[in-house]
Amino acid sequence: MSPEAVIINKTGRYIVYFTTCDEDLDGTVVRGRTVWKNLDGYLPGETAPLMKFYGFMFVAYMLLGVVWFPRFVRYWKDGIQLHSHVSLVIAFSMYELAFMYSGFAYLDSVGTSPVKATLWAVSFSSARKALSRLLLLALTSGYGLVKPEISGFTPRMLLLGGMCYVISLSLGSAQHFGSLTEDGMTLLMLSWAIMETCFLQWIFRSLWNTLKKLKVNKRNIAKLQLYKNFAVVLVTMAVLNFAWVYVEVYINDSLSELWQVKWMIPAFWYVLAYALLVVICCFWPPTEKPTRYLYTAEMEDEFEEEDEDEDLVLAEAGMKSENGRNVEREERKSLLEAFILLFVNIRER
Repeated sequence: MSPEAVIINKTGRYIVYFTTCDEDLDGTVVRGRTVWKNLDGYLPGETAPLMKFYGFMFVAYMLLGVVWFPRFVRYWKDGIQLHSHVSLVIAFSMYELAFMYSGFAYLDSVGTSPVKATLWAVSFSSARKALSRLLLLALTSGYGLVKPEISGFTPRMLLLGGMCYVISLSLGSAQHFGSLTEDGMTLLMLSWAIMETCFLQWIFRSLWNTLKKLKVNKRNIAKLQLYKNFAVVLVTMAVLNFAWVYVEVYINDSLSELWQVKWMIPAFWYVLAYALLVVICCFWPPTEKPTRYLYTAEMEDEFEEEDEDEDLVLAEAGMKSENGRNVEREERKSLLEAFILLFVNIRER
């Protein structure tokens, strides 16, 4: 066949078929290539808006960094481990988006994907995802806020974070380079879903335990209120997360009709992650005297005293009870707390 150009005059989703009606050519292998180009470049129409989106998100993280990093450097000595962790997440996110944008720009202008830029983008994306989930675990567990920082990340946290990085790196590489079979992709996606479920369950369990611990000490009203507000944000994010999964499945099933909005699937996750990071930066900013949320040694003694008094009262009440019923140890749960308990009890069910 001689080279042939096909002019497209209408925007849409097009597929090229090679067919033959000659029975003598049955089983013939056709080798060749097709070159697709839009008016603006080589990017497919369904992913072209992502290049502008990655550029926009890079600017958004730059603005967040301009606000965060000067305060972080200024109050370095008064800061906590949490602030260093947030700084790492912001830095890795900026590098990730910079490589994603440069990779898309190169593909749009040349027509081939840059391997090195794509690998760097996938690597930084995987590191950012692992760091973000470890940040939520440390935050909901209260390290440096309700518990001493010296306990830091447990080996189990670091193991799960390492698994998150490896699975995300493998999945991202397979999606960009198509190096796995369909069964291999299914196994990786299943592994990612299981790991995400473990993270989600662990985060909400830790958050519930931290809230319960803060309720014991009546002198930590500010910290308790701060964690309650953060719990509202996390529950809202979880609801949006589950809702978008259904939207993503619907869009993928209706790809022929909704191809123009396919780029919104990955874009939503970036916006959700950025919004959650902004909330964390607003709730726990670097300050000269972060006593509002900083852990103090006296907190542990106060918690122990409160626990002893509570156990003594409950023991006396249990002895006086004639019908042998257990005394309720906690006050009535709010709607928010009940929602958190729903996630906590997933493993037990």
